[in-house]
Amino acid sequence: MPRAAVALLALGVAAVSDRPAGLLTAGMRLTYESAGQQTVWVVDSVRSGGDPACGQVWIRIGPRPDQRHDCVRDGTLHRFDARTGQWREERPVTPDTERRYVRGSGTAVFTTGAERIDTIGSRLVRTVETTMVMLDSTGVPIRRLRERYAVGLTTATWGRFETPDSAGGWRVQQEFQLRSID
Repeated sequence: MPRAAVALLALGVAAVSDRPAGLLTAGMRLTYESAGQQTVWVVDSVRSGGDPACGQVWIRIGPRPDQRHDCVRDGTLHRFDARTGQWREERPVTPDTERRYVRGSGTAVFTTGAERIDTIGSRLVRTVETTMVMLDSTGVPIRRLRERYAVGLTTATWGRFETPDSAGGWRVQQEFQLRSID
């Protein structure tokens, strides 16, 4: 059990879920805010199955639901790709881990930091600070995403997309935050 969840239990607070989609139920609405605009994600359905490390969710982000069938194995999130019938290693979900994945013509480098507990309304959500840097085919950074990823929601509670600037730093392109779970 993660240290943050143990600390919450010691305080008498209900444990947070580490099962993929373990914090979601059918009909829930996740409201995100970015640049003053709100976007609502609607959970169509959730299945947990018999494996406590796995979960399935259908989230309606746009006109069609996005199906996510995820499992956590050895501190890494794996997602089933229905198009190929294959499991794909997606990202590390434990603190202090780095993984590299070939994505398209580039490489995604994921680095995780501290585990945190975010409070969204009255809900406690375990997250792990994550930075993903996308490198082009020559190894040059072209985009960075810093976020707090929540396995129990199969998404992030906060994030900031950035691009390199001419001074060797990063320029914010977009920031988002999960404002409510209803």
